[in-house]
Amino acid sequence: MKLAAERAERVSSFLISKQKLHAERILMKGNEIYENEDDDWVKCRLELGAL
Repeated sequence: MKLAAERAERVSSFLISKQKLHAERILMKGNEIYENEDDDWVKCRLELGAL
């Protein structure tokens, strides 16, 4: 969970600092835990959208 939160924060920071988006346009949702059905893959959801 910590890795997912760190990644989300880095993406958010990139969008704000490099892409010049306003911070209020970025929404970070809570992390979801998925059962590991396949030991070779880690499932994670990434949603991007435009306002």
